[in-house]
Amino acid sequence: MIDLNYTALAETPVGTDPFPHLVVPGFVPPDDLRAVLAALPPLNRRGSFPPDSVRLGAVAQDLVTAMEGPVLRSLLEALGFHERIRGSHHIFTRSDVIEIINLQPKGAKAKSYQVRQVRQLILKYNLGEEDV
Repeated sequence: MIDLNYTALAETPVGTDPFPHLVVPGFVPPDDLRAVLAALPPLNRRGSFPPDSVRLGAVAQDLVTAMEGPVLRSLLEALGFHERIRGSHHIFTRSDVIEIINLQPKGAKAKSYQVRQVRQLILKYNLGEEDV
């Protein structure tokens, strides 16, 4: 399993020029990053590829698993979200964030669109170190 640096993620300020973005040096350990890049399939044409249409190598899949696991819920809690569990749904709210986050794990992992939703809210509300 890849040990991601969530502390670096939480401490990284959101860049705003030319649009909201994050660059997190050291989020993926260098040796693991090299292995992940080697495990990505060749993409022989331009365009976007739905996640289910691309077959990842084992190390690249480990990175996806690490990003979708229980650490995501811990990150939300560290950012001040409150968790309520209703059945298999983990619902996260925060008083100054209009949207709710509804994570319904697929096995032990969040679904990839849910990870994207969390990322978009972090960028939209400029959540980071001061929120932890």
